[in-house]
Amino acid sequence: MSKYIITTVLALLMLLSVALPASAVIQATTVEIRGSVVEGTGIQSWDASTFAGFWYDLKDNLKSETLSIQANISGRDIPENELFYNTTKQDKMLKAVENGKGLTNTELMNAFDNTGMYHPIGWQAQPYVAVKGKAKKLSKLIIEQGNSTSEKKTLTVGESWDL
Repeated sequence: MSKYIITTVLALLMLLSVALPASAVIQATTVEIRGSVVEGTGIQSWDASTFAGFWYDLKDNLKSETLSIQANISGRDIPENELFYNTTKQDKMLKAVENGKGLTNTELMNAFDNTGMYHPIGWQAQPYVAVKGKAKKLSKLIIEQGNSTSEKKTLTVGESWDL
């Protein structure tokens, strides 16, 4: 009899361990993004380290977006032309160059201003790339090559690899 009770209790515990996390996920309907607390007086500024709604590259510690209130305000109203959103391009080495141990393919280097760098830039919390290093022309970052084996390729003589 006790074996039957233990088996039943274990079965119920296993069922609850599966059902409870699933119900918690279903109930999460709203998400809040919080930043640092501000007193509301003086000039204020936020970046990715003080506001989670901005783009941040955790691996390379890159951030590019800032939001600032330039007026010395004492209430909840911001005067016209005193709220500024700014983003700047960052420098990041292409993995093909970084891991290439002296890769000097002139076609590759010419495509990236002879530096082997590309320029990620945050725009409204999403990663983009400054086309040819020009922050006025942005392209959505589609894929960023890393160190996984699926992102590596051995090239034969005369073969090209579109980056």
